[in-house]
Amino acid sequence: MSLSEKIIQLRKRNGWSQEELAERLNVSRQSVSKWESGQSVPELDKILQLSNLFGVTTDELIKGATEPSAAEFPAPEPAAPDGGAPSAEPAEGIRVSRERAAELMSAAGRKGRLDATGVAFCILSPVLLIWLGYRSEVGELSDGLAAGMGMGGLMIVVAIAVGLLIASDYLWKQAAFPSGQNILLDPEAARMVRAAYTRLQRRTVVVTVIAVSLFICSPLPLIATAEMGERYSVLSLCFLFLPVAVGVWLLIFGGRPGRVCRRLLNCPTAEDEEDEDAESEKQTEAQKRFNGFFWPVVTAGYLLWSFLTFDWHLTWIVWPVAGCLGAGIHSLLRNRQR
Repeated sequence: MSLSEKIIQLRKRNGWSQEELAERLNVSRQSVSKWESGQSVPELDKILQLSNLFGVTTDELIKGATEPSAAEFPAPEPAAPDGGAPSAEPAEGIRVSRERAAELMSAAGRKGRLDATGVAFCILSPVLLIWLGYRSEVGELSDGLAAGMGMGGLMIVVAIAVGLLIASDYLWKQAAFPSGQNILLDPEAARMVRAAYTRLQRRTVVVTVIAVSLFICSPLPLIATAEMGERYSVLSLCFLFLPVAVGVWLLIFGGRPGRVCRRLLNCPTAEDEEDEDAESEKQTEAQKRFNGFFWPVVTAGYLLWSFLTFDWHLTWIVWPVAGCLGAGIHSLLRNRQR
């Protein structure tokens, strides 16, 4: 019995899924899948962990499979998204029909729309606050009214955005994408997914060009109105958020269906992305503690600064600065843990 077969047998004997075994070993689910399909062999430290988890000796685990050969562990070719030859079937997996593949791709489209709209709403949320803050500063509105309307509008927009993101996550879970298993597409389903992926690749190029153009051009109104007075500058600042939001919407909406197609086709890119997704979902304790206090502190600081100075057209800068700072610290904490 080969090492891959022993891992499958012992994992099933313990009643664990590939994902559960991966969590116990602190590796990605895809790594376990590759071990069991014979595409790769665990490193020595992982073999020791496996023997401890399964309650067997290392000799029992690797006996008869100490030096795998290419013949013993053939590496199956992944299905090519451009219509090439399909991959050899892995040791285990879940078969997906054409109808099921269409359902998953449709769910991916819905998730892309909801995620993109939620993020776009977050980007646009400070616009009303900035404009009302300016009108308060020039005496067109009272400070209290401007602050109340601006904060109320911001919270409503953010609440809508959060609701969309929660709905997106819920609907995606309801779709039950088989992310914990290898995917075996029926021939008809494979043809349909490859054709859809080819179309999505062309669309992605167009969408990316449009989004990048919007990002580059977004400051132009602000530059053009620099000498036209404060009112026009504030209006241009508010308008700047719109092309950025549209560009981000296009990128998020255009990316999700393509990623799902690659996963359905078991492409290497899909495996890499799945590993990244699994890694991003595993937060260290330090990251969890950081998230627990960072954003409440940022929010409290923003509100304190805003209500003490009533410079609502300036205090919004707290959010992009905090976002960049938080992302940097989050990345440092993750790398430190590794």
